[in-house]
Amino acid sequence: MSTPTLLPYTQVQDDPPVHVRTELWALLSLAAPMSITMLLDSLATTISVALVGRLDGPNATELIAGAALSSMYTSITTIGVGIGLTTALDTFGAQAVGSGNLAKMGVYLQSALLAMALVFVPVFLLHWFCRDILIGLGQDPIAAAHAGRFTMYITIGVPFFFAYEVVRKLIQSHSIIFPMTAVALLANVVHVVAGIFLVQSMGFNGAALARLLSMVSYPIFLALYLWFNPVHTQWVIQWRWATATANLRDFFVFGFPAMLMMVLELGAFEILTILSGLLPNSLIAVGASSVLMNIVSFIYTMYFGMAIAAGIRVGLMVGANQLAHAQCVIRLAYTFFIGAATLTAILLFSLRHHLPSLYVSDPDIIARAASTIVYILPLHLLDVLNALSQAVLRALGKPALAASVNAGAYYLLGLPVAALFAFVGHWNLPGLWGGFSIGSLVGCVLYAYLIPRLDWDAILDETKKRNDINQD
Repeated sequence: MSTPTLLPYTQVQDDPPVHVRTELWALLSLAAPMSITMLLDSLATTISVALVGRLDGPNATELIAGAALSSMYTSITTIGVGIGLTTALDTFGAQAVGSGNLAKMGVYLQSALLAMALVFVPVFLLHWFCRDILIGLGQDPIAAAHAGRFTMYITIGVPFFFAYEVVRKLIQSHSIIFPMTAVALLANVVHVVAGIFLVQSMGFNGAALARLLSMVSYPIFLALYLWFNPVHTQWVIQWRWATATANLRDFFVFGFPAMLMMVLELGAFEILTILSGLLPNSLIAVGASSVLMNIVSFIYTMYFGMAIAAGIRVGLMVGANQLAHAQCVIRLAYTFFIGAATLTAILLFSLRHHLPSLYVSDPDIIARAASTIVYILPLHLLDVLNALSQAVLRALGKPALAASVNAGAYYLLGLPVAALFAFVGHWNLPGLWGGFSIGSLVGCVLYAYLIPRLDWDAILDETKKRNDINQD
């Protein structure tokens, strides 16, 4: 068992000297474009609702609610599932590139595409019954019907989105990030431009069709990039059914915990919004809680991208059997995240009276959200560090450990304490968000205890076996 600390660095045989400045630059050069890419990817919901918001008429409110409900629903069934499962490739891809066994990339590509094709079946069923499920959850039947219609358009685009995520993850393993940023930007341009024209002629359906066209455009733009930079030719793609099925189990073993983490996180924040509807002055509470969730989600998305970048870098170093470098990257990432999160927390506090007005115009909701922002600052700091810890554990091949910590922190502690503070302690909205932060705090403490005590030698051995060239 390696020493339960990241200091001093654990040097292994043939591990070149660690240059902190070089590692920091390598980390930041990945983190910046990855963060921008994730922010661009997250704009789809905002664009969809904004396009529907251009519609006039007596049922405009129901249409906007339908688009918003569909976006919330598919953020779990499509985004959470797609991005979550394919994070298995963050581990496999980075370690394969780090070890120099690029032939493994073709194997992982086949297994991942087969796995996502299988997963599409339950996703399709969830989308087909979207209206009924939303009504069963107590949503307005008319809004739920519109949401079901919007969701069926998105369903057609899901296979394109899944395929794009698989290939994107493998390309990112080569530390190629900027082209993915360009793809995300172009897809958003397609979404906006197509939406403006289609909404004029097709109304609500036009906004849904624009979202579909955006999803389809992602793999098309990615294919154009690969035409000019055929990095995939290094992957030895053979399309063998036996090879794909043989590695299917590993994909789900590594991908399912990450998917569970994303779905649990998204679900926990939706539950917070539902709980806010049970507070006094529920309309104001729900409005303020929605504003807070949008602010937290926007900032978290930025750091989530940076965490993925850190995970890629750690995976590369572990795959190359450079333990000291991997530990150096982890330390640098935590130091950077603490500093950056502190700055964004200060920014949130300073702008607390102005940020809510970017989302709503109601003065009561703005005042309630502004007064509660102070209570989400600890949540912001803790969630940022937890996102990094999850990425590190995925890179080290320990996604199940991260999923266990997440599930316990959010559902066994965070949500119950939030309800206790809000309803029993009568602390209302501040109690709801402050109580939820307790779960994040415990998760952060657990990660801080567990990660330094991992068996680094065993991790290197597992990685070497997984990427052994003789296995191909």
